[in-house]
Amino acid sequence: MSQDLRPPKRRRDGDEGSEASQDPLDGLKRSEEFWIPDGNIVLIAGKTAFRVYRGLLTLQSTVFSDLFASSSPRAEESHDGCPVILLTDSAQDLTHLLRVLLPSSRTFYHRGKDDPDVSFHEVSAVIRLTHKYHIEGLLRQALSSLQEIFTTSFKIWEDDSRRHPISIEHDSAYIAVVGLARLTDTPSLLPLALYKCCSLRGAIVDGWEREDGTVEYLPPEDLKRCINARDSFAKEAFSLVSAIFDPAPSKRCKTFSTCKRVLRKVFREILDHKEVAEPGVLNPWNVFIRDCASLEDEDRCCSLCEGKLLERDTRERERIWNRLPEIFDIEVPNWNQDPDTKDDGDGHDDANSNDAGN
Repeated sequence: MSQDLRPPKRRRDGDEGSEASQDPLDGLKRSEEFWIPDGNIVLIAGKTAFRVYRGLLTLQSTVFSDLFASSSPRAEESHDGCPVILLTDSAQDLTHLLRVLLPSSRTFYHRGKDDPDVSFHEVSAVIRLTHKYHIEGLLRQALSSLQEIFTTSFKIWEDDSRRHPISIEHDSAYIAVVGLARLTDTPSLLPLALYKCCSLRGAIVDGWEREDGTVEYLPPEDLKRCINARDSFAKEAFSLVSAIFDPAPSKRCKTFSTCKRVLRKVFREILDHKEVAEPGVLNPWNVFIRDCASLEDEDRCCSLCEGKLLERDTRERERIWNRLPEIFDIEVPNWNQDPDTKDDGDGHDDANSNDAGN
């Protein structure tokens, strides 16, 4: 592991040249949430100290187990008899991890309908640190919760009744989702995350800011994918509205001439609609279509033609959905397959195939 996980270095008295018995926690603050009086190990992250039970951490992480086993018992590297371990993680990230490793009041990820949403900052931190410290079971749970939003299934994407388990406060978080997918080798997250990044426009280069102020940016190759994809989506957008709002009425239409005239008028209007040239080609046109069917008699289409437009809307957007991996030039096994019929495979995607979300 490349990060420096060694205990803090000895402090020395520069005047006398002898070792000073100085508390390694001097100048640090204690975590308000994770300072357990009878804890037997102290972790330092940033400028915050956490006193916890080492056994509960070593049971869940071989990395923690190896790290604690190599910690020094020297007095100048201990506090109140507890070894002191210096970590390179931020205090915010470590707090999020400890909340799920040492929960005091609630469990995470397997949540009921009345449970509050988990923040994206929390999920991001847990995924990064469980990957770093090899806490596989929790990593799979956290990734699965993310896959409930960044789904592979168009049917689930379309389900308005689904509940998102994660609160995403800012659209720039889509940049971090791409990073998490790359870190954990979870390609199923990428098509929808990259698609969402395309809607950021110029802000895509500003990155996403973590709670500790660190900024994550899209890798150059994924930034290039998003730039190229915007051209593809612009072409698809015109093709999509042309197919949806084709002025040909339904074959079962009883008011053929009226509906044909109305549909031609709608098609002309739709070409001037502000969303036609937007990269959000997966957004449904159902509200616009239903508005067309609720106008005055002489300017409305019949229910059969309305149903035909809605059918085309779904069909054309699913066609583009199926092309997302191709548009972004990435391989995603079992893209848009029914979760119940997917073949078993290797990696995290196999363990979390029941995706959901928009």
